Amino acid sequence: EKALAFVDKAISLDQQHAFAHRLKGDILLAQDLPDKATSNFFHAKEICPTDIASYEGMVECFLQRGQYSDAIMTAREAIEVAPRDPRAVTLVGLALSRAPQKEGRDRAKRAFRKALHLSGQPGMLRPLLALVDMCMEDGDLNMCVDLLQRGLEGSHEEAVGGMMMMMGATTSSTSTSGTGATDGTSTSTSTTHQHHQQDVLQTKLGEVLTLKEEFMDAMTCFHTALSINPDNLDAVRGLERLEKTMRGSGTMDEDVSEDCSSQQAQQRPTSPTY
Repeated sequence: EKALAFVDKAISLDQQHAFAHRLKGDILLAQDLPDKATSNFFHAKEICPTDIASYEGMVECFLQRGQYSDAIMTAREAIEVAPRDPRAVTLVGLALSRAPQKEGRDRAKRAFRKALHLSGQPGMLRPLLALVDMCMEDGDLNMCVDLLQRGLEGSHEEAVGGMMMMMGATTSSTSTSGTGATDGTSTSTSTTHQHHQQDVLQTKLGEVLTLKEEFMDAMTCFHTALSINPDNLDAVRGLERLEKTMRGSGTMDEDVSEDCSSQQAQQRPTSPTY
């Protein structure tokens, strides 16, 4: 309520504040009120027609309301505004993939692949995970593994590049005052985001490998995800499900089980003591 009050205040002070309209739409959408959120995203789009985030909000509203044709039309409008923006291309894929018409699935997959190509980032999360989910639904688990491994390789290379840039910026800041600290902070934020990508992708790969019954490889993925981000609840749940599956199938002996539990306990954050 306080957040909405602040946003409404901003809008009352400046009716042409596109970001405030979009932010209000995001808040309403998070409150599961897509009917009310739609108008805010629409206002934001009218004020700033090139803001792809406003189109993303509108498409999500239409999808939640079951207005699939409107979602597809809005996504295509985003493409007209920014034909080479991977976020806009991803929107088309999302709208087509969630529409009830099955004939749109192949076009959705092509859109996700195009978005990944345009981004130059095989680990770009939204189109990659959407494409993987579609391949999982089709039972093409080998394709899922291939996509996720390529995404992990790409995000790892980006993270290494980011670390090198950060080291260079740090070195520069010691010899030159002024801009060095700002560049280092920006690079550090980017590197953190890339590590987040890796833990999400490792978790997804663990889920796919579990379905393929490649249990030990799946376990490695979940542990890797937790070593990157101990707060990754999806990885924790995936590991717990995997251990239950392995016990049920007789592929986990007691020593392995105890070792897994020990590693998991070490990776989970401990409560602070006072």
